[in-house]
Amino acid sequence: MAGQAVGADRDDLVLRVGLLSLAMALGYALLCTFILAFGAALIARGFTDDVEVIETAIRLLYVAAAFQLGDACNIIARGVLRGTGDVRYAAVVSVTASWLALPPLTWLLGHHYGLGAIGGWYGICAEIAVASCFLWWRLWGKGWQAAAAKSREDLRREEEKREAAELAQAA
Repeated sequence: MAGQAVGADRDDLVLRVGLLSLAMALGYALLCTFILAFGAALIARGFTDDVEVIETAIRLLYVAAAFQLGDACNIIARGVLRGTGDVRYAAVVSVTASWLALPPLTWLLGHHYGLGAIGGWYGICAEIAVASCFLWWRLWGKGWQAAAAKSREDLRREEEKREAAELAQAA
């Protein structure tokens, strides 16, 4: 829908589309969060009878529950930016946050501080939160508008080429 707004030259709708999409995604993520948080023990027991594995799984499911909300924010912001044509920024932020946050935090928390798998999940949560902040900052600040204008111009040129080809074919 963000892409449609850009194509219709309605940049004023892009943030609204993003916020409405975010509200829907957060609603779903909240449902998933509650299921994971309040059903963690039931879910873990559905896979094993090993008490130690169940305890570890429950802790991991609690972190996964918290992850849902940040991931919803990240996915929506990245998708809206892509829809505006600001693909490069979204990709650079996502890849940079992944590489700068995830490996060091996973090692630091998981290995160095001995948190194991839960340390890795904390690292993923941090990476998602950082990326989400940068992506939403770009949306709010309208840094995507230059990419949107370029997308519209590219579409206009393609349309002109198509029309010229149709005229040439008709002649």
